[in-house]
Amino acid sequence: MDLINILGKSLNDEQLSLLSKVAAISLAQGVDIYLVGGAVRDILLDHEVQDLDLVIEGNAEIFAYLVATKLSGSVKSHSQFATATLNVNVTSLDFISARSEQYPNPGHLPVITFGSIEADLARRDFSINALAINVSNLYDCEIIDLHNGLQDLQDGIIRILHPKSFSDDATRILRALRYEQRLGFKLEDATQISLLSDLQMLNTISGQRLMKEIHKWFKEDYPYKIIQRAHNLGVFPNIHKSLNGLQYALKAIEIEGSGISLDERIWLGLMLQGLSPVESRAVAERLRLSGNELKLLAEVSDLYSAGDSLSNTGLSSHDIYSILSGKSQHAITVYLLMTKNSTVKEHLSKFLHELRHIKPYLTGKDLIEMGIPKGPSIGNMLESLLYAKLDGIVKSRNDELELVSQKQMLT
Repeated sequence: MDLINILGKSLNDEQLSLLSKVAAISLAQGVDIYLVGGAVRDILLDHEVQDLDLVIEGNAEIFAYLVATKLSGSVKSHSQFATATLNVNVTSLDFISARSEQYPNPGHLPVITFGSIEADLARRDFSINALAINVSNLYDCEIIDLHNGLQDLQDGIIRILHPKSFSDDATRILRALRYEQRLGFKLEDATQISLLSDLQMLNTISGQRLMKEIHKWFKEDYPYKIIQRAHNLGVFPNIHKSLNGLQYALKAIEIEGSGISLDERIWLGLMLQGLSPVESRAVAERLRLSGNELKLLAEVSDLYSAGDSLSNTGLSSHDIYSILSGKSQHAITVYLLMTKNSTVKEHLSKFLHELRHIKPYLTGKDLIEMGIPKGPSIGNMLESLLYAKLDGIVKSRNDELELVSQKQMLT
């Protein structure tokens, strides 16, 4: 198989050049080096390859430093995992020592034993990620397929390698759904049965690891498809009992293509809303949410409490700004997607697309030059000018200059 021609469809020029140089070094050193996992899968599917993982039967760190010396690159090693990342110019490769894994307890990190490429492929999560190519000679190589991954790629299925796969590491449940939706594949029947029977094993996974996988969902092209699938399979109540309905996240399907940009913070806000304050705190503790994530949830909760005020059809621009100023764009967008009240939607949209961009014509520097003392007085005057502009009292810079002069005379 002429791998160079195949790789040329999925790798950029820099990746292909670096891989070719590494292959030449490995051939000269008599070291077998294997391209493994997702890179092989994506190459065979003619998808763009982001990360290149290379497995070595031996010490990956030593080999990475040897390559770095010959190619004037740099290495970041991770000795505890026997891995290393090689950087040459703007391109990187990950080197991994071939190993087998044993899980002493469900959900715990595995005990690693260094071994063969066969053992390394057997530890993988799914058959389509258990493919390898010996790239020591790019012009004369073949795919190593010990677990029928090529057939599963052709059939479009996600299949685990052994019955204890999900119980050993339940994060594979979340990854299975991500791959299934990204690739347009389906869970193999026995794999889905195993997944459903092992859902309770999600309790063995730390909140940090769960959130790491969930954040990967949000970076996919269509996060709602993964959320919908997880919802239908009953994944979320097994992460926390309060996550028994994700109607707000699923509601985002209705606005797909509406022009609203849904980044990962908005998806998280959607996914975790509909909870009481007590439930929110419990879920936040379970998932070990960051300070920014907690702040987002608190802001959305505050907005929900302000719903009655925002539903008033007689609100002025001044009123809308007063209610919503200080709230993040992400929180407001989450609430906009959640609410069914058309008046509230109108006010939220007006703030997002218009009011939050309004600023006074005058700046703090202008006010200082007009004799306003530095300190809180500047901020107070700028706020007065802003609300005057929102209320239509001032319509130009000159109007603001006149208003400031009037206020100075009164003081």
